[in-house]
Amino acid sequence: MNRSFAYECGQDLPAGAIVKVPFGARFTYGIVWGKTDDAPESLKPVAQVLGQMPAHMPQFIKWVAEYNMTPLGMVLRGCLPKALDKTEKRPKKQMDAQAEVCPITLTPGQQAALEGMETGGFKVNVLNGVTGSGKTEVYLKAAEKALKQGKQALVMVPEIALTSQLKQRFAKHFDDVMVWHSSMTDLGRGKTWQAAMNGDARVFLGTRSALFLPLKNLGLIVVDEEHDHAYKQEDAPIYHGRDAAVMLGKMTGAAVVLASATPSLETMINAQGGKYAQVFLDKRYDDAVMPQIIAVDMRRQDKENRVISQELEQQLRQTFEAGQQSIMYLNRRGHTPLILCGKCGQAVGCPDCASALVWHEKHARLMCHYCGHNADMPQVCALCTAEDKMISVGFGVEKVARAVQEILPDARVRVMASDYIGKQTETIINQMTNGEIDVLVGTQMLAKGYNFPQLTLVGIIDADFGANTGDLRAAERSFQVLTQVAGRAGRLAQKPGKVVVQSHNPDSAIVSALLSGNANPLWAAEIQGRQALMLPPFGWLAAVIISGPSVDRILAICKDLSAVFAHYANENVKLLGPAPAVLYKLRGQFRYRFLLKTARSVNIQALLADWLKRVPAHKDITVRVDINPYSFM
Repeated sequence: MNRSFAYECGQDLPAGAIVKVPFGARFTYGIVWGKTDDAPESLKPVAQVLGQMPAHMPQFIKWVAEYNMTPLGMVLRGCLPKALDKTEKRPKKQMDAQAEVCPITLTPGQQAALEGMETGGFKVNVLNGVTGSGKTEVYLKAAEKALKQGKQALVMVPEIALTSQLKQRFAKHFDDVMVWHSSMTDLGRGKTWQAAMNGDARVFLGTRSALFLPLKNLGLIVVDEEHDHAYKQEDAPIYHGRDAAVMLGKMTGAAVVLASATPSLETMINAQGGKYAQVFLDKRYDDAVMPQIIAVDMRRQDKENRVISQELEQQLRQTFEAGQQSIMYLNRRGHTPLILCGKCGQAVGCPDCASALVWHEKHARLMCHYCGHNADMPQVCALCTAEDKMISVGFGVEKVARAVQEILPDARVRVMASDYIGKQTETIINQMTNGEIDVLVGTQMLAKGYNFPQLTLVGIIDADFGANTGDLRAAERSFQVLTQVAGRAGRLAQKPGKVVVQSHNPDSAIVSALLSGNANPLWAAEIQGRQALMLPPFGWLAAVIISGPSVDRILAICKDLSAVFAHYANENVKLLGPAPAVLYKLRGQFRYRFLLKTARSVNIQALLADWLKRVPAHKDITVRVDINPYSFM
């Protein structure tokens, strides 16, 4: 919803006031945006005034909506918890200079990094440190400085599972640490929201939606693993948590720290241009060394179509016999990614999405990873009616786990993937940390900022997967993920690590950068390519996705949009498409997309707004805009 509603109130309410109002046959919550002289004579009264948002919040909410061309109501919906007037309030804490429970001590390198950051007001600082260098301790100390000034600190992480491990570390130093993420109960989210609103807590840890907490006295914003694509919200409201964090810091005067061992290209360009300050941690904490990286050319393996190479099998055995831990990384969920008919070649697909169903051995079901549809393994081909001809193609993490268990029958092997473990994530992280798992097999969830002290071996099963997807960030993202997952190994000085990288193209720029530890040639090629094509961060890109139940009606809108766009096209403004989306059908809706590409000097939001309003809306047809898209599906 992108409109406001008028109500009568017996008192003068400023912008940002939180109210409970009648809305149809029910009551709902809203935020006051101002007065109006253009309202009906008969208005419903405001039922209850529940509080006042910090002064920056209406401005920030409006910026998120306008920048991302998202209805204001969608952004507002994420700003207020459910049952707001029933939320219990915590006793207010006195915010004083005694911030720490235990002292935070830094190494000389960490102290130098802290002193190199500008945290006295708004400034974006890039904390660039190799994996295991102790970046967390540096921004812990930065948070301590903010708290001693009577300020609040917000620390963002890309995954819900990271909040628990990080809270344990923060709780050793601060006595009022609050957590915020989507898997919390309504009561838990309400308590955190009230603690932010009332100013009676000082440290907040959360995922990207924590940006919308009503923090009244914000002094520091940390975006940990700032490169992570999980910060980009793909569903409405669409926004990028890292970019929104920078704007929030600007509006509140808070310092911003972007921490990563593999900064995004956008962040690197801003740092190189002097827009962001940058400090480095080039050595691991406590004299630990970077892991040894071994490349295995899978083209030279025997013809048994092995999932795990001979070299990796040998390293697995040695690591297990030494009583140490391993992780096996493959970014493919399930057991088998493709089931097809051996007679006609028809893949078993989802009826509601343009995607193949994935076989999950644990559940003995075929599953769609987009809409959740599941089915039994078919005995008859739906296309040619051949019986008992279904064959499996490829492998996922479940098949890797089975291969590991065959190599190490006595090992404790677990799988970690978003659809496999659900709410067991925290349990598995704790088990791995405590040494209760010998081999953890998982997807890119393993590439997050976890710290497993006994982990000495990382096996990368398919280093080539994801590097050639057609996504403009494919090479960047692949290198970041591989570097991060490799960086889990050997974080203790007395237990050096090894990484075995299985690849069918070990001479690729990505694998070469990983082996050499020098990514400069890779980044130079990426920068040159994006500059030449006017792609982010050197130009603007916007996806316009048209979806609905009727292809004919979608194509009619696409035709109208193409005709109208001729008015805007020039050397700095180009339109690609329309074309069927890669995921042509999703949850029963057909999808076509345009890509709008402009020079950096163009106001792409204004151009889009003017262009799209010239074509009438159609019932049941949705037009969605994604500014600087991260997904091209």
